[in-house]
Amino acid sequence: SVEGMPEPGEYLLSLSDLMDAKLKAKLVVISAAHRTDSSSRITAEGLMVMAEGILASGAECVLIPLWPATHQGSRLMMNAFFSSLLYGSRASRALSYAMQLVNKSQKYGHPANWSGYMLLGKDIILRDRAVDLARSLRSMLQAPQDYLIAGLKTLQAMIVTSLKHLAQGQSQTEPKIASRSTIESKVGSINGWEELLTCNGFHFISPLKKDMQSTIVFPEHDDSGLQKKTHRSIEALLGLPSPCLKSFSILCKHPSIARPLLAAIRSGSAALSSSHRPDTAIEIQLEREVWQVEECSTLFYHLGFSPNVKSTQTPWIILQAPAKQLELKLLQYATTATLAVFGPEEYLELPPQKMAIYESELL
Repeated sequence: SVEGMPEPGEYLLSLSDLMDAKLKAKLVVISAAHRTDSSSRITAEGLMVMAEGILASGAECVLIPLWPATHQGSRLMMNAFFSSLLYGSRASRALSYAMQLVNKSQKYGHPANWSGYMLLGKDIILRDRAVDLARSLRSMLQAPQDYLIAGLKTLQAMIVTSLKHLAQGQSQTEPKIASRSTIESKVGSINGWEELLTCNGFHFISPLKKDMQSTIVFPEHDDSGLQKKTHRSIEALLGLPSPCLKSFSILCKHPSIARPLLAAIRSGSAALSSSHRPDTAIEIQLEREVWQVEECSTLFYHLGFSPNVKSTQTPWIILQAPAKQLELKLLQYATTATLAVFGPEEYLELPPQKMAIYESELL
C-alpha cells in the first residue's frame, strides 16, 4: 500500500539539499547502486546534476561511476585508487594507476570493470608523504634494537629492489609483487613498517577470496623521489651506532628541539669539512634547554663531542672535539637521520628568535 509511504522529499536527496550541505571534503566518491530495472535506473543527467551539486556545495573533487561493474572488480579498483591517493598521488594519477592495475588483472581486466570512472573538479592531492615517512620511522624507532635493525634492513632491501625495478623500466610490464606474510615474518612485530611502504607507493592488496594470499604490489613510479629519500634515511639510521638510535627514539618525542639539534649537527659537519688540520678544535653550540633533554648528551657523546666545562653556567652549551676524533660520514648520517625522524625541514617547529645560531635562517 502507498498510503503509509512518506513524501519523496523526506527520503530523496535533492539538488537543494546538496547545495545546503556546505561540504568541506577534498574528495567525494559517488557509489552508485546501478540496477537494470527501469524504476531505479540511474541516468547520466542525474549523475552529472548530483556531481555538480556536490562541487557547488564545497567539495573539491568528485569521482563518479558511469556504468555498473562487478563487485570484485569495483573493490579492486577502489582499493588501488585509494592506495595510490594515500601514497600521495594526485587524483588523476591515482585513477590512472587503478585503471592500469585492474586492466592487468587476469579475472577483472575487461574494460567494463575499470574504464567507467570519471573525475570532476580539482586534481586534488590528499597528503604529504614525507610527513608520513617521518611518522612511520618514529613508530619503528620505539621497537627493541634488534627488531628495529632487522626491520630497517628488510625495508631497505624492498626499497632497493623497487628502485632497480623502476630503473629497468619493468613497471610498464607486469607489476612486481611480494607476499605480505613473507615480509611480516622478516620485519616482526614492529609498528610503522606498513605506513613506510604505503607512503613510498607500495600497495597492500587484500585477498578477494579466503584461499588467496595478501600481496604487496611494488610502486609504478617514484616521481617525487621519496623512495630515494627513504633509502638515504634508512641508510643513515643503520649507519649510526646503536646508542644513537636509542637517543633518536627518545629525542623524536620532543619536536621543539628539532631545529636547534639539526643546526648544531650541521654546524659541526661544516666546521669539520673546512678543517685542514687533525688537531683543530671543532666547536658547536647548543641551547642549554635542548642539551638537558633526555638522551641529547648521549647522542653528541657518541658523535664524538663533549661539553666545555667553562660553558656549564651559560644559557648555551659549547660542545667541542678535536677534528681527528670526529667522522664526517657519521655527522652526515646524523643530519639525515634528524630530518628523517622529525620530518621535512619546512615543517619543523620554529624555535625562539633568540637562538642566534640560525637566526639568519629564520629571517
